[in-house]
Amino acid sequence: MESDPPPPESPATKASTLDRAMRHGAVDYQQAVSLIVALCEQAAPTHEEGLAYGALSPSSILITSDLELTIEITPVEGPLEEIADEARNYIAPEILSGETCSARGDVYSLGRILYRLISGSTPEGDNPPPASSLSKTPLVLDIIIKRTTSASPDERISSVEKLANDLRQTAQTRPVIKAPEAPITPIRQQLAAAASPTEQPARTNQVVPWSLVAKCAI
Repeated sequence: MESDPPPPESPATKASTLDRAMRHGAVDYQQAVSLIVALCEQAAPTHEEGLAYGALSPSSILITSDLELTIEITPVEGPLEEIADEARNYIAPEILSGETCSARGDVYSLGRILYRLISGSTPEGDNPPPASSLSKTPLVLDIIIKRTTSASPDERISSVEKLANDLRQTAQTRPVIKAPEAPITPIRQQLAAAASPTEQPARTNQVVPWSLVAKCAI
């Protein structure tokens, strides 16, 4: 008697760096908050072990088509040995200066990543313009970003657990938001294709509604 054929394998889940996925602009702030909360939950056990990442950035985080996030860099116990150029805008100033990586340094990085998500712009310099001035986001998120990215570690939110709790309360979001689709879609490419050859759409930091997402930007 012949045995039943094995079930077909599930297609592999596609993944991209968060940096590449965000290249089309800002995302809905509630979804952005949910992603940062998920990263906080991933980082918490590492901090409990006395380690820290130090160089969290959109380039060091993978996101899959079902919105699962993975931190791709290895946590360390001391200072960073190497610093990638694309991560510099997200690394705490004391870590850039050669100090030991810390939980508060990772809080800084997560605040800068949140800024990138909701504004669509890279947080350059010590005092980038408020995210709310670049996209439609609540002012309370400006306050949280400011509290996470203070130049002084002692003035920052002290842990990823507290950051996650603040985000859940102020943005009124659940710890994890699932969606059947990926976070970013080539909205700008679609707009450009719809424009006439002599008329191109104005460059703005559009919020990409997650309901319009069709495919992960791989």
